[in-house]
Amino acid sequence: MFNNVCVGAMHALKRDPSLRVAIVDFDVHHGDGSEEIVRQLAKTHPPQSLFFASIHLYDAGDTHFSPFYPASGA
Repeated sequence: MFNNVCVGAMHALKRDPSLRVAIVDFDVHHGDGSEEIVRQLAKTHPPQSLFFASIHLYDAGDTHFSPFYPASGA
């Protein structure tokens, strides 16, 4: 499987290393796969070139919902 957003970000940074790319993931799931890819990219790119944020639903106190996959990101 491919993470299309991260593939696009890597392509943009490869074409123009002076770009600044932001990835904002918002849904009910923690973007842990994207986060890991961004952590690996950060080892070879300047810190200001790539920004990642995962905004997701997490409410451990709500008994109506079970934790959403992958149940991380609290």
